[in-house]
Amino acid sequence: MIETMAPPRREIYRPTPWWNQMPAAALPTPQAPAAHRPPAATPATLTAAAAKTRALAVTDGLLDQMQRIEPGLSGPLYVVFGQLRKQNMAGQYFPGLAATFEADARAAGLWHGRGHGVLLDEDQYQIDFSDAAAAGLTAQQANAYATLACSGKVIHEFCHALASGFSGTEDPLGNSEFDPREVRSVVFNDSPDKLRAATAYDAALPPFQKHDAAFLRAVIHLTARMMPTTKGLMLDHVVHCEKFGLSPIGQYALGLAKELPIRAPIARLIASPAPAAFRNLWKDDVAKWYASLTNPTDLQIEAGAKALRSCP
Repeated sequence: MIETMAPPRREIYRPTPWWNQMPAAALPTPQAPAAHRPPAATPATLTAAAAKTRALAVTDGLLDQMQRIEPGLSGPLYVVFGQLRKQNMAGQYFPGLAATFEADARAAGLWHGRGHGVLLDEDQYQIDFSDAAAAGLTAQQANAYATLACSGKVIHEFCHALASGFSGTEDPLGNSEFDPREVRSVVFNDSPDKLRAATAYDAALPPFQKHDAAFLRAVIHLTARMMPTTKGLMLDHVVHCEKFGLSPIGQYALGLAKELPIRAPIARLIASPAPAAFRNLWKDDVAKWYASLTNPTDLQIEAGAKALRSCP
C-alpha cells in the first residue's frame, strides 16, 4: 500500500448514506417526541489514525479477493491514499496511475511491477464513520457502514480499470493523455485554470460520461463475484446510478441476469454484445439525456454517440 500526502482537500464527495440498505436491527431507533426524549448520547468517534488503519485493512483484504476472483486484476494492484483536492472526489482511476507513483512505491519498497492503481481519499473512512455515528448508529454499526462504504469505493475504482481496456502493463510515458507527470499535477496541485477548464468541459458532457455501459457491466459482474466473501456488500455500495442521471443499478443488474452466470474474464465479457434488456435500458437512458438538450453541440452529439458505442 502506498501512502502519499498532499495539501488539504477543498471538498469531498460524500455518497448518499446507505442506511436504508442495512438490516432493520442496525437502523437508529425512531426518536420520541422532543418533550419525552431522553438526553442524546454522545456520538461514537474514531481517530484519524484508527480510521486509516481500518481503511488499509479493508483495502488489503479486498485486493487479495479481487486478485483471486478476476483474471483481469490478477497482477500487481496499488492503492494510493492521499488527500484528493478535486471537488467531489473520494477516489479516482486512470490508465497508468500506478506508473505515476512508481518512484514513491520503489522508495517505500512496495513496487511489484506494473499493474492497475487507484487513488482513494485517506479521510473518507473517518468521514463515513462520523456521518453514520451522527445519525445515531453505535460505534459497531458505524464501523460496519464505513467498511462497506470503503469496500464499495475500492471496487468502484477497480471496475474503471476493468472497463478501460488498459492491461496495467503498458508504459504510459509519452502518451499525451496519460502522461503521469501531467496527471500528478492535475490530481494533487489543482491548478485553478486547469480545474476551471475541466469543470466547464465536464459540465457540457453527459453526467454518465465516465460511468458508461462497460463500467456498469464491470460493476455488476465484479460485485456479484465479491458478494459471497464480502458480508453485506450490495451494488448500491459500489455505484449510485441516479447520481449520473441513469436508471437504478438494480435495473441494470436485472437486464444482465442472463450474462451473470458466465465466469469468463470481465474484460472479455464487457467487450461482447450485451443482453438486449441491458442494452435497451442503456439506450433509453442515453436518449433521455439527449432529449433534455435544447441545442446539442457537436461535443455533446459525439459524447452521446460514444456512450452508445460503449454498449455493443
